[in-house]
Amino acid sequence: MDEEVKSLGVFLALTDDDCTRFTGQQEISAEFDLSVYSGKATSTLLQKGSTKATFTKKLTEVGFDKLVLHTQLFDAEDNSKTLRDDYITITANVLMYTKPNIVRLPETANSLKRRQTFAANHLQRQANLFASEKHAFATDFILYSNDGQEFRTSRFLLMAHSPVFAAMLTHDLQEKQQSLCKLADVDPECVEILLDFLYGCGVDKITAANAEKALIMADKYQMADLRRACEDVLLDSVNSETAVRYLILAHQRGLDVLKEVALGVIPKNMKNVLTAKNLEEVLQSHPDVVELIMEHCSKRMRTANE
Repeated sequence: MDEEVKSLGVFLALTDDDCTRFTGQQEISAEFDLSVYSGKATSTLLQKGSTKATFTKKLTEVGFDKLVLHTQLFDAEDNSKTLRDDYITITANVLMYTKPNIVRLPETANSLKRRQTFAANHLQRQANLFASEKHAFATDFILYSNDGQEFRTSRFLLMAHSPVFAAMLTHDLQEKQQSLCKLADVDPECVEILLDFLYGCGVDKITAANAEKALIMADKYQMADLRRACEDVLLDSVNSETAVRYLILAHQRGLDVLKEVALGVIPKNMKNVLTAKNLEEVLQSHPDVVELIMEHCSKRMRTANE
């Protein structure tokens, strides 16, 4: 009994037996109800409390400081005891448990195949819809290419694949209000590449001829997977004629793999590189790239002489 505040506190404490039972566990969780009754029976309930707690090595006791007030135990006027037979009965319902150890089984070949099949089928259904006449009924947004051509699509797919479109269509901007976006710097060919990508039709339309502009579009709208697909096409197209141009693009766009491949081609084909069309004009416009080339060539020469 707390004489100062005139109340009865009831606590649940973790015993040595409990600690032994949960050996090795860092935390033990518990849910419990504590009830106080007047007398030896449980017919007259004075107070009840329920709580949850997590026991640790430092916290081994949890409960209620003031579960039953003094006025519930004694008559306020004559201070006589109102408890039956001068007894109180305390009951506790306790549930104790530890956090389960989740074991993740290694993925089998069959489960991996099922997941891959599911993903492929999902994309194929989207692609089939995109190629059908029903596609027009499933669109709610229009993209306009730089020549004014109209391409209908889904704002859901745009938002799912592009943080730029997601921001555009969740704020009170003109594009959201009018359900259209004018891509002033994107030609029809690139818009088709964009839509094929959104609907899971693949990236077969990306070629060495259009990969650079498609990559710039993917960069602008922060479409990482489409950007990687464009870079893959460029990697397959690096040669003595394209190496400097691709190096400039890679340096500007942060394409580290393409940069290394292009730098590797230049010293091996220096004669052809130096005779490439518009090389002098290109290098004058990008002195930082010239520095990269010179540094790379010097490094190769040092390595060869060691």
